[in-house]
Amino acid sequence: MKKNVGFSKADGRGERMATILDYLVKHYGRSYSTSEILGAFDWSEEDRRKVQRDLQSLTELGLVSCEGNFPKIFFQYKSGKSGNFFAASLGDSLLNFFFLKRIAGIYPGSKETIDELIHVISEALPPSEKFQLEKISDEVCSKVLFLGSPPDHVDGTAKHLTLLIRAIQEHRKVEVEYKKNTEESSSVRARIPLLLVIYQGEIYVGCRSISNSERTYFLKLRRIVRMKLLSEHYDEDSLFVQEFRNRIVKSGGVFSEQQPTAENVLLRFPYYTQNVLEERPYHPSQKIFNAQNHTIDVSLNVEVNRSLVQWILGFYDGVEVLSPPKLRQELLDFGKFLSEKYKA
Repeated sequence: MKKNVGFSKADGRGERMATILDYLVKHYGRSYSTSEILGAFDWSEEDRRKVQRDLQSLTELGLVSCEGNFPKIFFQYKSGKSGNFFAASLGDSLLNFFFLKRIAGIYPGSKETIDELIHVISEALPPSEKFQLEKISDEVCSKVLFLGSPPDHVDGTAKHLTLLIRAIQEHRKVEVEYKKNTEESSSVRARIPLLLVIYQGEIYVGCRSISNSERTYFLKLRRIVRMKLLSEHYDEDSLFVQEFRNRIVKSGGVFSEQQPTAENVLLRFPYYTQNVLEERPYHPSQKIFNAQNHTIDVSLNVEVNRSLVQWILGFYDGVEVLSPPKLRQELLDFGKFLSEKYKA
């Protein structure tokens, strides 16, 4: 079986599930064992139980079918017999699929794949079944709430994904109308898209500056009003793209310096936060160690920036920064600011 370049280990649950589903869709009609899926992505035996749970979840959602008995169980993408991705009679599966779409933002990395699959499914259906698809989507959207607020029914971002992927693959510039933070009106200009980034449930487009080729910046996908693929190509610099990727990894997000410096960060948490930390790691370098007195220590190799500080503050009084001193000082300064701002 041909290896899939770019996957050295099984990442977070959302990324894993989306990756497995995408692989089975691309190899529709073929069945795979858990061992074959592990081998396809060069994942280790340590990830076997995680992948088995993911396959079970995908099966329960109606997206994947399984056959055989333990230990010989095989999985394949579940499609309607009509040849389309889903037939009209698979209403329950569609309901589950759209529910998965609505919660995709909870798992960084899965939203792009799911949105793209929804688009492909919709385009493959005849008008009557496409109407049913949209009806089910509306019903699900009206019943899945986030923090007491209804989700945005018309996201407006998925329609740009296919065009952006094509632009990146063909090394072509795009003309983008973009809503800015500080202006009511939007700006229209050419952009050089290099990569897509999933960060805190949002999709960002990483671009190279046209006026200063050494600088990069990000556009939030949902703020793109209009986009057009231009005929003008750009020369891809693979080394520059790799450095861009490294910058994102070091910074732990999209808000960083142009040349971020990763530092060794050590944090101490109560033992009961371990599940949360494992489910939503801040950074791929995160490691958890057992400490004394019902605590755990967490190490990271990441840039000390506003994103990291905000993440730490999200644990309120359930975290202590052990190092570096720079990060401790930032939190101390912020504490002084709060004390002055809210003093009686």
